[in-house]
Amino acid sequence: MTEERIPLAAIDSGEKYVNERGMRVIKDGIKASSTETAPLPKPDWLRMRIQSSPKFDAVRSIVHEHRLATVCEEAKCPNISECWSAGTATIMLMGDVCTRACRFCSVNTGNPNGWPRWRRAG
Repeated sequence: MTEERIPLAAIDSGEKYVNERGMRVIKDGIKASSTETAPLPKPDWLRMRIQSSPKFDAVRSIVHEHRLATVCEEAKCPNISECWSAGTATIMLMGDVCTRACRFCSVNTGNPNGWPRWRRAG
């Protein structure tokens, strides 16, 4: 059973889709129900601008070269330029899907093909 892959740009935040690794996930995590009023757009002066620096560019190139999933990018962290300019990136070890469903976070939410299921030996 194969599911049709939909271009990511055509998927709204909070909708389910099949990612490039074949996992069924919720884009940008679970969001509030549609019965709530939509949030107002943020003013332009409030938006963070990414400040590029040589160290930021070095971290970005390493992350992208090795196709690493980072909380910084997946969660759309507003402090990414501060951390990456200091040479720090937070890596997601199990890929770009998180099993938690924090409503404040933008990481895709799902159960990566039923794993990991940690069990005690014995």
